[in-house]
Amino acid sequence: MSAAPVPLILADEPSLFRKLSLDARTQSGVPWRIAYLAPSLIGIKAALRGGLGVTARSIDLLAPDMRILGESDGLPRLPDVTYYLWARPNAVNPVARHMFSMLKTALQRGAGQCLRRVGRKARS
Repeated sequence: MSAAPVPLILADEPSLFRKLSLDARTQSGVPWRIAYLAPSLIGIKAALRGGLGVTARSIDLLAPDMRILGESDGLPRLPDVTYYLWARPNAVNPVARHMFSMLKTALQRGAGQCLRRVGRKARS
């Protein structure tokens, strides 16, 4: 008897996470089916909370009512994803420089909070 296909919640194309998810599941031989195609991150979160399936997203989408699934759950390991924030060094627009600074600070804070949250979940 074969395993039931994993119900996937995917973003509309183009989506890096959609590609990573489908590639990993296809290469691993884990059966899957598209359960829901979401036009936005809000739609993905709603589908997750509604129990429609699983998704591959960055850790910053992880909410306290969600958990990380992996190989122990029968799913293939997904590759790490790195984000880059670029600004031209000679940007003269003060609004652009300020926005870059705000985003950089928020991303650095957010990454630390997500790592701490995941660490707590892993130990529980």
